[in-house]
Amino acid sequence: MVKFVGTMEIISLALLMSVIFAVNGNDDVLGVSAAASTVSVRPGEQAKLSCNAGQEDIIVCAFTNPSGTQHIFIEGLSFDGVERDNDVPCGLVINSVTDNDAGNWKCSITARKEDGKGVSGSDDISVVVLKAPSSVSLNVDGILTVTPEQTDATVRCTAEGGEPVPSFSWLLDGAPASVQVVDSGEQDNGHFQEVSMTPTKADNGKTLECVANSEAYKPEDLENGLNKAGVQLNVEYAPEPQKDDLKFYGMSVGKPTEIEIKFRLNPAPSNMEWVMADGTRVPQGSESNDGKYRATLATSEDVDEPDLHTAILTINDVSEKDGGTTSSLVVTNAHGEATISFQIEIGAKPPTEAGTGPVIAIIIIILLVIVVIAVAVVARSQGLLCFAARDGVNDPEKGNFTALGKEDDATPEKENKDILKNDPADSAPLPVVEIKSSAGGDSAAPPPAPATTEAEEKKSNGAHSPNK
Repeated sequence: MVKFVGTMEIISLALLMSVIFAVNGNDDVLGVSAAASTVSVRPGEQAKLSCNAGQEDIIVCAFTNPSGTQHIFIEGLSFDGVERDNDVPCGLVINSVTDNDAGNWKCSITARKEDGKGVSGSDDISVVVLKAPSSVSLNVDGILTVTPEQTDATVRCTAEGGEPVPSFSWLLDGAPASVQVVDSGEQDNGHFQEVSMTPTKADNGKTLECVANSEAYKPEDLENGLNKAGVQLNVEYAPEPQKDDLKFYGMSVGKPTEIEIKFRLNPAPSNMEWVMADGTRVPQGSESNDGKYRATLATSEDVDEPDLHTAILTINDVSEKDGGTTSSLVVTNAHGEATISFQIEIGAKPPTEAGTGPVIAIIIIILLVIVVIAVAVVARSQGLLCFAARDGVNDPEKGNFTALGKEDDATPEKENKDILKNDPADSAPLPVVEIKSSAGGDSAAPPPAPATTEAEEKKSNGAHSPNK
């Protein structure tokens, strides 16, 4: 008991010193700062609050909760639900956070300076007890129907409760949705956001989801989708053929055949009728009076594309007259009617008619010919190709022909005359050689040609200059 009284006296003295310094306006007010001005924590989790005063010698560390209760931590004193955090100079640990802990906490420190004087200071810490919304819902249940008469669709998403206030985002089959925010605010005990969007035919069957974003959600809440609410889009529109200009080949006279036509629409057809070229009309699910035609009900077998339907007409006995004729399939639903025309052809599909392919091939061939001619002309001018020479001899090194007598006016006859004129000794007549003919007679023959010297060979090729 004595120890408790002593402790209380110390506490009172510390508080009194704090009041005195605050009242007297002491210039040596202690600078206290919180490690975090806001601490967010989920209910039942642990929260840590702390503050410091630099290098000062802390004598008293105290915290005041939102209801005004003080927790002063000095040796030998403890409180229910909270304890001192010994890892920091002045800290508090809330072992299990409740809603009562939410609000503004005050951290107060009294320290002793080197001259022995006491100083004090404080700082505020906001404790936010996180609360996930209790539910997320849309104002449309199950399916959202959009008709051609509507320009857009409006959806409201509401998150009940939640602290802090959640934000909203929208997804279309898992991808960000293109929406426009129309309104937002508080509603009863929650918050809402209303958006509008313009679904297309391609959006039919997709799921529009509202996502409430809050750090209060636990990982298991997100895995279970507790932060989402969705609706399936039902976009209605009139029938549309999947393909135009339909032609069916391969018909054989006297044999049965089937014709399949695909089309899109939503909702399902209210009426479907085949109108044949011979005037016969065959409603879906019926057979013509003469038994030639049988029409099955249009079906949609693709779960991923519920608006894609297939209609089948069986022609039990194809005739020669059916070839080249045009018939039609008329499909009707709540939003309109579509007439899909088709042709029936006897025999196999003909080869593809000449189009741009052959024309391009011809152009390419012409270009190649032009290129070859151009290359030949350039090569001829550069002496890179051998052509027959009109007057000249072949130069095996250059691969072209050099015309004779182009470098000067010298000719073998003229040069021989010049030689005889300048050198009389060389003007002696050539010896005559007698050659006996095979008939046994003697006949005069011209003398053999003198041996060609290297100089004369060069001269004959036009590679020398006239004698000076």
